[in-house]
Parts: sequence; C-alpha cells; structure tokens
Amino acid sequence: MPLPQTFNDFIPSEKLAHEYRNVWENPANRDYQRYQQITRLFTNHNAALIDRCDIIYMAYDHFHRNRVQDAAACIASINNYIQRVQNGDLSLIAEMRASCGNVFSVMFCHHTCTDKYFGFTRPVREMLVKLNNRDHFYNNVFTEAELRDYPTFHVVMQQLKSHYHLKNVPNLELDIMLRLGNNLN
Repeated sequence: MPLPQTFNDFIPSEKLAHEYRNVWENPANRDYQRYQQITRLFTNHNAALIDRCDIIYMAYDHFHRNRVQDAAACIASINNYIQRVQNGDLSLIAEMRASCGNVFSVMFCHHTCTDKYFGFTRPVREMLVKLNNRDHFYNNVFTEAELRDYPTFHVVMQQLKSHYHLKNVPNLELDIMLRLGNNLN
C-alpha cells in the first residue's frame, strides 16, 4: 500500500497505521532512534531506578534540553504513581503537570504504558484538528490549544479510533500515523 502523498489522500486505517510504523522504525530515522532510547529507559528499569527516576530524567534532559532536575522528586512524591500509570489513571497526568510544570508527565506515562496513554505531541494535536475539520469525526469543533488538556486529547483520540474503526490499532501506531501524516500538505 503506497503512503498518501497529500492530506486529502490521508484516510486513517489499520493498514495505513502499520505502513507508517514501518517508515517510523527505519533504522535511519533519527527521531525513531531517540524514541527507542527513551523507551528502553522507561521499560527496562529496575525498582531502584524507577523510584528515583534519575536515568529517565537525564535522558529527557539530554534529548529535549529542558530543565528537569526537580521532576524526579515531584513525581516520586505522588502516591502510588507506578500503579496509577499501569492502571491508565488520567488524573495522574494533571497531578504530575501541576508538580512538574512540563509535558514530561505525559511522556512518562506514554513510554511506561503505551497501551493506555497516547503520545501527546504538537504534530498529533495539529493532525487531529485537520482531520476533524475535514471529516467531522468528533461532535465538537476544537483547536490545537484545547487539545493541550490531556483528558480532552484522550477523549478525542478515542473518538478518532471509533470513527475510523481503529480499535485494533495500538496507541503507538496511531500516534506514529498521525505524527507522520501531519507532514502532508
């Protein structure tokens, strides 16, 4: 299946999501390489590392050049944060964001539990707005700014999955498809 060349040709589907994942996982893709390195840190941790979050934060700081020195302490101070991430507790993101003041909360949850949390990037939010403007998959009009609220973003992503019959598409593949599809004109 050839990838779409224009936004008008972009129709989300399981097959398209798989094709975009193949493009994303090309070893020459530097974004994929960085994503893999961060994911390995999140998924191959031991209890001591996850409690301190040191390596995860160093990786985040290294790749994104954000100030994250205090983030480990604020996340570690949240009661049952590991169990809550594994349960897909969306309220945890708001607690983390209030404490940490950055997007690391969503990144932490997404990389730790990709089956419960969607990637939360600007290109994905932009693509959701474009698709909704074109196909009206969600019953309300929304802006990219409104999608900066993760619970709203999560509901819109669930609606997108329902509208395009993507229930079998893993969240990671959906994220990749939307992120790469956003580059189409």
